[in-house]
Amino acid sequence: MLPTAFDVLKIVLALLPAFAVGLAVFRQSKLVAAFAQLNDLQERGERQQALAKKAIEVDKEWFMIGVTNMVLSAYIVGAFPPLYFVYFTPKVLSLIGLRLVKFYRRKQHFLLWDFCYWANFLCIFYCWVMPKSPRVFRVVFMCANGPLAWSVLAFNHAMVFHSYAHMTSVVVHVSPLLLSYGLRWSAAPVSEDSIGSHHFRVCESQESCNDISAFQLIWETLTGFYLWWLVLYYVWIFIALGSYIEKHSYQTLWDRILVMKPVGPFLQNMLKKFPKLLVQLVYLLIHLAFSVATMLVAVLMWRSQIAHFTFLSAIVLSTIKNAGDFYMDVISSKYEEAASNAKVPVSKKILSASGALADVMLGPVQDQSEERTQKDLLLIEPDLVQMAKGLKCNFLAVEYPGYGLCARSKGCEEISFEGVEDVALHALVYCVSVRGIPPEKVLLHGRSLGSGPVLRLAKRARDLMRWHIGGVVLQCPFISIRQVAADYVGLPGSYLIPKDCYNNLDALQELCLEPLNSWVPILILHGELDKVIKPYHGRALLQKAVETGHPQVEGVFPPHASHNHWSLREDVVKPMQAFCQRHVAGWREQQAFWSGESISLKCF
Repeated sequence: MLPTAFDVLKIVLALLPAFAVGLAVFRQSKLVAAFAQLNDLQERGERQQALAKKAIEVDKEWFMIGVTNMVLSAYIVGAFPPLYFVYFTPKVLSLIGLRLVKFYRRKQHFLLWDFCYWANFLCIFYCWVMPKSPRVFRVVFMCANGPLAWSVLAFNHAMVFHSYAHMTSVVVHVSPLLLSYGLRWSAAPVSEDSIGSHHFRVCESQESCNDISAFQLIWETLTGFYLWWLVLYYVWIFIALGSYIEKHSYQTLWDRILVMKPVGPFLQNMLKKFPKLLVQLVYLLIHLAFSVATMLVAVLMWRSQIAHFTFLSAIVLSTIKNAGDFYMDVISSKYEEAASNAKVPVSKKILSASGALADVMLGPVQDQSEERTQKDLLLIEPDLVQMAKGLKCNFLAVEYPGYGLCARSKGCEEISFEGVEDVALHALVYCVSVRGIPPEKVLLHGRSLGSGPVLRLAKRARDLMRWHIGGVVLQCPFISIRQVAADYVGLPGSYLIPKDCYNNLDALQELCLEPLNSWVPILILHGELDKVIKPYHGRALLQKAVETGHPQVEGVFPPHASHNHWSLREDVVKPMQAFCQRHVAGWREQQAFWSGESISLKCF
């Protein structure tokens, strides 16, 4: 039976001291104000430092909430398993509601049609509307312990306490597993003693729980819920709204799956030969096969509490392990940053730049021969003008120290990796501090070798300057200099190159961490015919960003582009335009004020 009013009163009184402490912390830290700023720290100019401090406070609050959620969940599931739904319901609804608001602003709200959210709503429906239906519980159990739980491993969800995005993903995928465990082994008729156990009925009788066949468990789940969702998703998202979603550049899980191994490359190859709707049907059939396979494993959890507890523990530990990797990456990067960073000198040579929107470009630019991969900035000015006019933004193209425009300049820093990175930082500081362009209106564009310093510049801007950069565009990027060498001379010869020599894979992973609760949008462009830096480099970087849970990463792989032969309009300008409209705040509005002052070529 459910607790009496007196029992509820005792629980309230027991929680009162903790509530008082929480209220004191709440008022002192101004949590409501922090929530209002969550993930929206995109103010301008002189407010950047204040907002960075606010972002840190938001991280602290979410860390407290994340740890508290873990403690409360463990306690309730252990002490009052049937009552976990009372905590589960508001937690899930509030986090999904907040995610809906955030996703809507980012054109990602169609992600909420994915199976995991529907499975959570099914859990809530069962607990409050049909708690005495054994059949509905069996469907809930198989969904929670099947595809929902295994998605934690598929997408590397991490229990990163300070991150709202990570904690929401963990709650959505793990909380139904906790709910099903508590009900399967502590609700009526399996247990009659737990508080709230008689609110549910998970089986017709205690003996019948073990008499249910594996076929019945899976078939009831497929016909009672899963297949209905699958058909609805295909008809509504892919057929009815397919062109609408594509026209308005909305994102769905389909976009992310296309860049994830091993399914992504397979589906992309099919898209070259078959209609898109047919390939999307194949994708859903793969989803079905994955779900059935995981449900087969879930049958074991239905029959054995030990197996169920072991599986639950393994899933939770995997999120903790992923979080440990996350935090150690942050800590180690801070040590390395402190050891390597020196005071940034003031640039000695600064030319003109202008505009409210800017693209800071680093890297060799395209030549008309595959043998040569770079040109001086002066020689590619027409291409930059064409890109600037197409994007309606201003370009600040930065020359490498000791090369081209900067070959004989006494103002150039030492010709080294550190010198290149300092020059890049000077260019960004010039745009923001001298020209007054807000950091969130600046794109960092690195092509080929330039992808290395651009990734490091974005990280330095975020971690050192506390600036939220508008976005990063990586064109023909590489995994690392060592990996490029391996493509040419083989693995043994590549070991002559230092491991940390522009290791973009590690740099990208560090950039995808979000200590300021705001992601840096990333666009990867890589030609399928690139023979200088093979396109698998770009795909590997894209997959790494997706695996970290980055919600604002995109990849475009033009089929006819090589390393140096691109259609600027179709292969570069249009993808960048669509990317900026989705992820750069106020991009469309700012374009209306573009003055037509297009480019500036610089040696810093």
